[in-house]
Amino acid sequence: MTELQSSIKPWREIIHPHEDVASGKYQQAEFAADLAQVLDKSAEVEYQEPNEFFKRTYITNGMKEFLKSSIHRLTTSHGDPVIQLKTSFGGGKTHTMLSLYHLFNPTLIIQKNENLKKLFPDNTVNIPKTSIAILVGTAMNATGELNFNGVPFKTPWGYMAAQIGNKLAFSIIEQDDKAGTAPGSDTLVKLFEKFGPC
Repeated sequence: MTELQSSIKPWREIIHPHEDVASGKYQQAEFAADLAQVLDKSAEVEYQEPNEFFKRTYITNGMKEFLKSSIHRLTTSHGDPVIQLKTSFGGGKTHTMLSLYHLFNPTLIIQKNENLKKLFPDNTVNIPKTSIAILVGTAMNATGELNFNGVPFKTPWGYMAAQIGNKLAFSIIEQDDKAGTAPGSDTLVKLFEKFGPC
């Protein structure tokens, strides 16, 4: 047993932290990805920029299946329409959601990213132009003026519509937003059909 134990190297001799971590540049709070900061473009570059995000992100098997399933859903209408992410605190939910957000970013070039080339080795993946909305409940003010790109809104549905299609999309649910009510399913279908895939 002693011989076996002595043949195992300490982790410090096998892997090395990223230079940003090793140099002590980061505060502990900066390790936390934040969807709201990505939306308002105030996140650190490794979370904000799609190519940098995928360069630094280890793509787990779960994340790989999540991304492939999402592409399948948007390109063929098959696959899960709802995917529930269930992990404990610090289990990668936000990173997984950011990976989806960045995968559909038009500035991302899969062929130039080593991690994504491994995920899509045949270069035949078709990533459609997609309308994206991010709703982070804790980042939304319950009072005061709410506005996204010049579109004032009162409800989460108004916020979502403004993100996926600005004033034109917002106009579809504007009456409900003004009344502070949830739009009906027919209205949401109309919204998603006009501005989808979302």
